[in-house]
Amino acid sequence: MKYLSFRLLTALPFLLLTSRPALAQIDLEEDDELENAESPSEEQAETSEAGDSSAAESESEVSAESARKEIQYFVGARYRLGVTPKFLINAFGVDGGRTIAVNGGGAEFGVSINEKWDISLSPWLANYGVNETPFKGKNDGDEAWELIESNLKIFYLSVDFDRRMKLTKSLDFTLGGGAGVGFVLGELNRQEAYKTVPGAVTDPYTQLSPCLGPGNPDLVQCPADGEYGASDKWPLYPWLTAQVGLRYQPHENFIGRLLVGIGSTGVWFGLGADYGL
Repeated sequence: MKYLSFRLLTALPFLLLTSRPALAQIDLEEDDELENAESPSEEQAETSEAGDSSAAESESEVSAESARKEIQYFVGARYRLGVTPKFLINAFGVDGGRTIAVNGGGAEFGVSINEKWDISLSPWLANYGVNETPFKGKNDGDEAWELIESNLKIFYLSVDFDRRMKLTKSLDFTLGGGAGVGFVLGELNRQEAYKTVPGAVTDPYTQLSPCLGPGNPDLVQCPADGEYGASDKWPLYPWLTAQVGLRYQPHENFIGRLLVGIGSTGVWFGLGADYGL
């Protein structure tokens, strides 16, 4: 037993010396693992950089979308159908007349602000042509009948202001108004008329003919101081209107409009189609 103890004592220094490199190797392996755990790999670094880049791009897209919502320009075309009913004409103290339809259209340019306001500028042309139509004062006699014919056109420069109220993501209700000035083109012809049947005129649309000139064919119905040809007209005409409508934008590049309004030329209906920039 004592020989075994002696041998262990003599071998102990050797065991310690031979075990130190192994222990040192174990320590080095542990240090490498710690360094690897603390420092990210190249793949991790690339993934992190890609994530940062994607986040920056996403923030840029959000910023661009936010800016687009704040200000969006648009360009397009509009159509207007104005209707002046006969009863409205008669309400101004005249007999005769007819319901007048006015067709107009043109371009429009505008801006949408904060998805709350639309402001649009439009140069457009309206046709006020009217076929031969009888008119006279309500209290005048049959000798006062005139036949009026128009080939008038008005070139408008107008601006609209519309407040948008969200109904759905793509559909807005709009409420607003417009103002502008019109440049009057063409002629308004007035011609004295005489009745072609005896007795009172009961149907001025079929019982009247235009006078050929002063006193021809009747001195009373075709007076010397009557109207025979082109009449004076206003060189300018105002455009004033109040309007409501629907605004539909299913895509950022398309805007459709449906409008109805009442103003200085009567009731009108409108359509619009715009390209959002």
